[in-house]
Amino acid sequence: MIKKYSDFVREKFNVYQSDPTELASDKSYFNESESDIKEFLSKKTTIDNIYKTYTDEKDLIKKLAAQKFIPVNTFDKKKIKFTNPLIGLYALSAEKSRELRSLENELGTQTDTLSQRQSAIGTNPDATDSLQNDVAYTQGKISDIKSRIAKLKNEIVTLERNTRDKLKQMKDGLANNKKKLDYFIKTK
Repeated sequence: MIKKYSDFVREKFNVYQSDPTELASDKSYFNESESDIKEFLSKKTTIDNIYKTYTDEKDLIKKLAAQKFIPVNTFDKKKIKFTNPLIGLYALSAEKSRELRSLENELGTQTDTLSQRQSAIGTNPDATDSLQNDVAYTQGKISDIKSRIAKLKNEIVTLERNTRDKLKQMKDGLANNKKKLDYFIKTK
């Protein structure tokens, strides 16, 4: 992916006070988009690591602010505003992936519990009724977890697709903006 990107990104454009407003705006857009794309491509792994390892909301905010992904004065996880829109989209996917791993762990625990209760029914015939109720309850929990896992997987796929689409849109915009700037500079 980086090779495709590097084919059309060659330079930064300096914005001068003497530039017409539209040209200055185009140069700023180019520089900002180029910077956002480069940062996203180089720091995806960092985002993944942060979302895999944070211990609580405060730790998440601290780690994101330390990497300059969010403003330092952010204190609420629900109010996190990423400075880079691509990283913001990707972070949503990383958060959902964390939830998915947690649910998969919970599913494993519930499956083990179910197995233990089912084997206890055979070894303890006096408590069969209460154990069967426990088995039914655990099966219900497992069913609920499986449906939540399926929903999360769909959400993650959608978020990853949205991130790829946004990246492609930004690359296309960057290439078009570059052509426009090159044309303006040549005709100047």
